Amino acid sequence: MKDEFSLPPSPFSLLSSLWLHEPDAETLARARSELDLPVAEPADLASAYADLFLLNVFPYGTVFTDPFGELNGPSAQNIAALYDSHGYHPPELSEVGAADHVGLCLGFVAHRAIQRIEIGDFLS
Repeated sequence: MKDEFSLPPSPFSLLSSLWLHEPDAETLARARSELDLPVAEPADLASAYADLFLLNVFPYGTVFTDPFGELNGPSAQNIAALYDSHGYHPPELSEVGAADHVGLCLGFVAHRAIQRIEIGDFLS
């Protein structure tokens, strides 16, 4: 079944990359161009990136939605199974703590948007 997205897949892919990797000059140029973000130098962003994305913001959805706040619990395993069933196997899947990492989720949305196939309840 086809699903209409209000955004092309590129912003989802870019946002996924920004969540999963410390941005380099090329990624920052894309962010400025595609997302209208302000100019910043990669060296200036390194400590801010680490502070925000590595130390303070838990990027795993089920930490907030699981009744026990567990990382990589049953809900995250369900997301991993969903990825597998749709052929989404990014290398970062083995680099993060759980499949429900927001960067992977955004990448999955981009993956499905490229194929223009409905992703159902995943967006909610």
